[in-house]
Amino acid sequence: LSKVVTVPLEYEVLPCRRRQNGHRVKARRPRVLDAPSSSARIAGRLRAGAVVQGFPAGNWLHLSRDEIVRLQEHGELDDDLQEGWVRLSSSDQDHQATGKLRLAPRWAQVEVAMVFLEAAEFSWPGIPGEFVTYSVQWRTKDSNVVGTEIDEEEQVGEVEADDVDGAESLASSDEGHDDAVLAEDGASSQGGTIECTSARALLHGLPVASQIEVRIVAAVSGPEIDFAELDVTGCWTQLATAAPLPDDDMEVLGDRDLLGGYRGGCLRSSCRGFLAATSLNSSYAEQCRRCGCSYEEHLELEGDAAPSKEVPETSTSTPADLAAQGGEQAGEVRPGGEAREGELAVDEGDEQEDDDEDGDDDDDD
Repeated sequence: LSKVVTVPLEYEVLPCRRRQNGHRVKARRPRVLDAPSSSARIAGRLRAGAVVQGFPAGNWLHLSRDEIVRLQEHGELDDDLQEGWVRLSSSDQDHQATGKLRLAPRWAQVEVAMVFLEAAEFSWPGIPGEFVTYSVQWRTKDSNVVGTEIDEEEQVGEVEADDVDGAESLASSDEGHDDAVLAEDGASSQGGTIECTSARALLHGLPVASQIEVRIVAAVSGPEIDFAELDVTGCWTQLATAAPLPDDDMEVLGDRDLLGGYRGGCLRSSCRGFLAATSLNSSYAEQCRRCGCSYEEHLELEGDAAPSKEVPETSTSTPADLAAQGGEQAGEVRPGGEAREGELAVDEGDEQEDDDEDGDDDDDD
């Protein structure tokens, strides 16, 4: 990965927890090893909340040389360490989903701009590079659509899996889209995946007033590796779609737009009918409260084909009021932290350290 990404990526060290006699206790800090193997020499440990830099390779983070020197200057690593490796999670099978996450990637930290009834608009910092595309995976909180477990508690007490070689790939051969509005490709009501080429997405076709989880997968390529794709996976982030207002008619097939015309179903999403904003003063006034797309993307209806709604021009309410009823509003994800008012939560689960790990495997970044 370091051949095509010249700048090391930042990862935040999450608090490690495990269960003992039915209670959560603080576990040992993530270890820095001198090789990508559980049997390698321990050269130090990382503090919870610290931010480290390196290049991911499978379930390992290869610390950059500058990061090793910095940690050595702070007395956190052995002075003779040349190569530093840290496990990203305690599981090598879909490690960002089923394992106990130890390091959270900052490049995939989701920041929500707005939530709608059936959509969410968000962005993430991304990975620097000319040949980087992204896919966004989503699932409902109580589903297992993308083949990953939701309940991290069930994993507590399991022994860590043996290490595996190389960076696992989640094949991402579909062509990305330049559009900011992305349609679902074969998505069900419980989950799906979309492709995009920028670090921003409007994910629609979501269930109304529901808790969902999203994660970012980056496909990195370039001439240095003959345009092969290396996939780097982010962690699951929780958010919620908005709930209908008390006087909303969810069966309505259209509504008035900004210019007073009637708009019906959306051409870009599965939205069945335009729903106008609660205020013309809102920066989201032209967007549908159902799918998040502009009214111009909705079919124009003739005459009085759709019921009229009075839109208060002087109202101080905005679509943000919608988010307050059904989901969290814009906020930065705090990896490893618990959900607080006005913030999103990263699904972390419990962490279990096992110092008796076996295996002798090598990873190249």
